[in-house]
Amino acid sequence: MIGISLRYRWLLGTKVAHYDDPQMLLPLLYEAGVRSIELRPLAPTDDPTEVLGLVNSLWDQGFFITVHGSVDTVENAVEEVFAPLRGVLANLRQSDLTITLHPIKGDNRAMLLKLSDYINENELPVRIALENNKHMPDKSNGDCTRFVLDIVRDVDRENIGICFDLGHYAYYCATQTDNPIQMPQKEFLSRTIHTHIHAFTNGVAHYPMTEWRDPFASQLEELAKDYKGIYNIELSPHRYKTLYWSTDSFLTSVKTLQENLKVSTD
Repeated sequence: MIGISLRYRWLLGTKVAHYDDPQMLLPLLYEAGVRSIELRPLAPTDDPTEVLGLVNSLWDQGFFITVHGSVDTVENAVEEVFAPLRGVLANLRQSDLTITLHPIKGDNRAMLLKLSDYINENELPVRIALENNKHMPDKSNGDCTRFVLDIVRDVDRENIGICFDLGHYAYYCATQTDNPIQMPQKEFLSRTIHTHIHAFTNGVAHYPMTEWRDPFASQLEELAKDYKGIYNIELSPHRYKTLYWSTDSFLTSVKTLQENLKVSTD
């Protein structure tokens, strides 16, 4: 299944330069084969009633939903992640929900265990995916894929996995190693339950995939051998607004992915 990350506030109707109206874009995405929308980002202060209203609208249009959540502290992690999703989880119209989180500057193991315990105690069909960033949580340079893998391996819960951000990893490899085209560890790929896919172009991440090229081409082909999750495209149109119109960038990336990876629309 192919997914697209879209700004939650924009989907609610907040006007953003260089974006088409959501009600114009969404049918085009569906026609192109997109079947999942990731709400990016969902903040702890977002109104759960508004969130449910938007999600119901997306469900009505035939989309599956994933969420890019936000956590600041271990102590408040459960409330920060689940407060805006109360209505959605009480009225879920899909089999499960994947929530992606960035690592925090703090005890990520404790954070994930707290979220996992809450999911288990409340019997929620939810999985948490910890995402590798361009930098470490303290903003220093380092291989965040190894950092994330170590935490997820240590936690070792069925409802905890990894979000593989291919563009962030490309940034790390290109700027911090002698080999810009390489794979993360095999165990990292085997624990991946969600993806953020974008090109790293001219030193900038979240660019559209206008051609099938390394490093993301080889990484996706390797991941696809066993991966059963969503191939989720995460673009930032403001970063290339003088080069591509946002709608064109989404549709071109979907086409590139479909033609080269043979991703199902089911």
